[in-house]
Amino acid sequence: MSTTIKGKETQRAEISKSRSKKKPFKVRIYAENGEPTMSPQLLTTWLNCKNNLLSVMRAFHGTHINVTDKSKKQERIFKLNESGLEENIS
Repeated sequence: MSTTIKGKETQRAEISKSRSKKKPFKVRIYAENGEPTMSPQLLTTWLNCKNNLLSVMRAFHGTHINVTDKSKKQERIFKLNESGLEENIS
């Protein structure tokens, strides 16, 4: 079971850098067809990004979400579980 938002299965989320100095991280959640399901959320720390994704999963009864972290020079892809554990995919 994947995370469901607005009746669509959420396949992945993306964490990237924003242009803001006060809130340097941006979180976007995409549906299975690649369409953004929520507006981008600006957050202050990477831990806040992770907690935000966990709260979205809990609200919509999901079990995991694939996350692409583009906030650093080298892109990282991992699966985030309900418990907050990360499983590296690449």
